Amino acid sequence: MKWLLILLFTVGLFAQSIQQRHLSVIKKRTGGGVSIVFDAVSEANEQDENETISWSHTVGVGSNRFLWVALAVYDYTAAVAPSSVTFNSDALTLAGTGTLASQAKVFCYYMVAPDEGSHTILATFDDPVDEVSTGATSWFGVDQSTPVSDINDDSGSNPSISVTVDAGDVVMDGMFFYTGAATAGGGQVERWNTLQGGDVTSCAGSTELSVGGGSVTMSWTNSETAYFICEVNVAN
Repeated sequence: MKWLLILLFTVGLFAQSIQQRHLSVIKKRTGGGVSIVFDAVSEANEQDENETISWSHTVGVGSNRFLWVALAVYDYTAAVAPSSVTFNSDALTLAGTGTLASQAKVFCYYMVAPDEGSHTILATFDDPVDEVSTGATSWFGVDQSTPVSDINDDSGSNPSISVTVDAGDVVMDGMFFYTGAATAGGGQVERWNTLQGGDVTSCAGSTELSVGGGSVTMSWTNSETAYFICEVNVAN
């Protein structure tokens, strides 16, 4: 009987330990220990002097959703910002712009709580633009009230930007490039790269997670770029 009680007590402690470990994982996913989690990526190109570019992006099922969109735009007169960028007909917010020249720019947009499911991203311009190349990523676990901060931009050859970020935050970027291949810096995860070849507008994007907080350097290797980055804040 004594040994039976000891065995039952031991089994009970083991079961309690398993349950506690399971609950800690659930807590990290749903609150308290929330982390930013990658969901999906999509991309598109338009080289025919149109006033719009559209493509499909699928947002998964999850909490604290976030959508990031970058558009590399080239126009022989002047590259202007889209008059609107929407996802499932809901407007995105302009995070900022990187400029190589008046004709060559990258525009970065975001949205909190994008609708789940497969929907259309639509960028509309007031006048036809010559070339547009784009990429988009969706995420879970992003702060819904203050999603972005630490906005920076650069241009020219081999852009590099350092920002100081909090632990758990993710630095996201968007880049216009025109000639040659583009390679993301060490520690970055390349999310898309629409390399067209020749002298044609291309777009690339990468991310880097700040595990312990502090300085994060984002960079790309390419000779002609317009570059924009910002910090995306983890949900509290």
